Amino acid sequence: MKLFGIELENPRRTRGQQGSRAREDYLSFILDRVPAGIMQTGLDGRYVYVNSYFCELVGRSREELVGLHFERITHPDEIAENARLFAQAVATGAPYTFRKRYVRPDRTAVWTEVSVTALSERHEGLLSVVVDLTSRMRAEAQKNLLIEELNHRVKNTLSAVQSLAAMTIKHSASSKTFYDTFLARLMALSATHSLLTRGSWQEAPLHDLIAIELEPYAGREQARVSLMGPATDLSPRQTISLGMVIHELATNAAKYGALALSAGRISISWCFEDKLGKPSLRIDWDERGGPPVEAPLQRGFGSRLIEQSITHELGGSFEPRYEREGFQCTIIVPMTSGAVGRPPRKGHSAFERSSRPSLEEQTSASAPRRKADQDLASANDGS
Repeated sequence: MKLFGIELENPRRTRGQQGSRAREDYLSFILDRVPAGIMQTGLDGRYVYVNSYFCELVGRSREELVGLHFERITHPDEIAENARLFAQAVATGAPYTFRKRYVRPDRTAVWTEVSVTALSERHEGLLSVVVDLTSRMRAEAQKNLLIEELNHRVKNTLSAVQSLAAMTIKHSASSKTFYDTFLARLMALSATHSLLTRGSWQEAPLHDLIAIELEPYAGREQARVSLMGPATDLSPRQTISLGMVIHELATNAAKYGALALSAGRISISWCFEDKLGKPSLRIDWDERGGPPVEAPLQRGFGSRLIEQSITHELGGSFEPRYEREGFQCTIIVPMTSGAVGRPPRKGHSAFERSSRPSLEEQTSASAPRRKADQDLASANDGS
C-alpha cells in the first residue's frame, strides 16, 4: 500500500530497504498524532488511508473506514455538492475547501472543514485534511442568538422609553414635572435591567425586585415596609412589567399614601393560586397609617401604566381598593409551574441582608435615583 505516494508495505523488501521502512513507519506514527483528520481517498471516492483523529471524529475504526466511500458517512444535505467538487478535483487536480457534516453511527452530525488537494501522482488519489468545527459552529450559533436577543431587547427598551416619554409629557403640567417624573421612571427601568443582568437575563427574584423599587422611599427605615411570600423567580418580561408597576405604586404611596407620613407602613405579600389547573401569582399591597384615602376622580398615567402592564403585557388582572384607612390592591399574574422552586421565606423587612448584595450595599449606586424619586414625590404628575 502507498501512503501519499510512499510505499508503506512491501513483503519483498530487501535487507537494505529496512531503513526506508523505519522512516515510513515513523511517518505513519506522526500522522496518527496530528490533531486533525488526514485521509487519502482513491479516485473512486473510497478511503485508502485514515489517521486516528479522523476515526475518532466520525466514530468508526480504521478497518471500517478503509475501502468505504466518503458519501456513506456524509450528511445527505452535502452529498451532491461534495460529489461535484470531488469529481472536479479528480478531473482537473483543482484543490477545494468544503464545509460538511459527517454522520456518526449514533446519527449525530459533526461539522467539519475539509481541505482537499490532488497528490503529485494523480492516480494515487486525493489528500484531505479535516478540521472539527463543531465547537466553533456552536459558538457562532450562540453568538448569533445573543445578537438577535440583544437587538430584540434594545428595540423593546427603546419602545418602552418612547411610550413612557409620550405618556408622561401628556400628563405633566410643566417641563420640570415632566423631567422629574420621566427621570424617576427611567431610573426604575434601569434598576430592573440591572437586577435582570445579575441573573444573566434568565430570571429575577420577586423579593429583590420589590425591595429595589421601594428602597428609594423607605431607605434604611426597615420597619416601614414588610415583605412576605415564597421565593419566586420572574421571567424577564414579568420583571420589567412588574418593576414598573411596583415603582408606580411606591411613587403614589410616597405622594399620597402610607409613605407620605412617618407613621405609614406598607405590607406586601404574595402567594400562588391554582385556577383551572394554571398557577397564578397573587400579590397583595396593603398600606396603613397614611392620610385618609379617597378614590380619584379620574385616572392618571400611573393608573393606565399599571393596567397596561398587568392586563396587556402579562395577561393578568389588577384590582385597586381605595379604603379610607389605606390604599390596597391585588395583582394576579399567570405563572409557569417552574416559578416555585425554593423554600418559602419568612416575614422580613424589604432590606434584610441575604446572600445576594444587600440594598444597603447599593446605596451609593442608587443615590441619583433616590434624588430623582424624592423630587418626584414633591411634584404632581396627575397619576
